[in-house]
Amino acid sequence: MSKIKPWVDTLTSSDRKQAIQLSILLGDSTDDDDSMTNYWDAIRSIGADMEGFPNEFKPKLRGPRDGGLRKEFREKLHNVSNLVKDKGSVIYNHGRPSLENITVKARFCDNEMGLEKERKIRQICEEYNLKDKNIHIHLRDCSPKRKIGRYERSGRSGAYQGGNRWEPGN
Repeated sequence: MSKIKPWVDTLTSSDRKQAIQLSILLGDSTDDDDSMTNYWDAIRSIGADMEGFPNEFKPKLRGPRDGGLRKEFREKLHNVSNLVKDKGSVIYNHGRPSLENITVKARFCDNEMGLEKERKIRQICEEYNLKDKNIHIHLRDCSPKRKIGRYERSGRSGAYQGGNRWEPGN
């Protein structure tokens, strides 16, 4: 409160100032920790967007603070494929949001469709100024594999290797 009380005294008279002063008064007069927490939360939520409120006491914001830049980027990637993941967070360069530390990872089949998805993702990343070193796209072999039948032997099974062991002459 040593930083909040002088700040409140500098404010012009308003309902918000009175609410903060009342919360300080009630918080100082209570011995219950839960009540003190509630009053402190009220002071922070009322004063956080007022001019001059100390930054260290502002409530922590959750979610994107980039004006939706990362959300927009993720939606564009998701429109290409839901197999694309991005890691990292938005950082600011000269006060403007940037996606330069984001890493894009994806895995596609090594076929015409996979190559088309790779091209679209690289185009989106270029639009947002992502460097090639931050784009990791792996093309894998998706050709159909021959499956072994239910009754077909695929290797040695114990001491008996097929055939009729009751053949005449055995």
